[in-house]
Amino acid sequence: MKDLTRRERLTRSLYKPFRKTIWTPFMAAVLRYGLIREGDTVSLPEETGADTVLIGTLLRQLQAHGRTAFRLAEPGEAADCVAVTGCLSDAAERTVTGLLREGRLVSLLPMERLGGTRIIRPLYRIPREEIDAWAAYNGLPPVPVPEDARASAALLRSLRPVCPDIEKNVFAAVHQVDTDTFPQTEE
Repeated sequence: MKDLTRRERLTRSLYKPFRKTIWTPFMAAVLRYGLIREGDTVSLPEETGADTVLIGTLLRQLQAHGRTAFRLAEPGEAADCVAVTGCLSDAAERTVTGLLREGRLVSLLPMERLGGTRIIRPLYRIPREEIDAWAAYNGLPPVPVPEDARASAALLRSLRPVCPDIEKNVFAAVHQVDTDTFPQTEE
């Protein structure tokens, strides 16, 4: 049997053990939020950790097998779309941090605009624990929790025994906010 390259092993793992927990939520985010559009040039993040390696692996597979034609930018090339990290856990932690520390409802968005560039978060619907499981399977270190989110991450983790889907529930609640009926505060 042929020895697989690192990239081939990473890619294969998306379909064998991690199709349901990585590939399917990735595709759900791409389709639901329109992250990749026909003709886009997408800049990949520098592969510095498991999450950035995963983004590159997912987008290369989408480019090879997806229905939308897009191009991955060469390093240093200006692009109209930049892929960045930010998973479901990050979104839930940001919401909890905003509520508890700032007294306001905020969250990470799957897509934002910065000038004429779209910033996309392809891992938006994938929990950090699933990214860490994929990383461990592929011999990569786990994704660190950002410094400013550690308290919120610890709080959410402590609530898992009574509410196993706490991050998904926070994430879903933010998506169901009706801004027309949400109370406004005066500053």
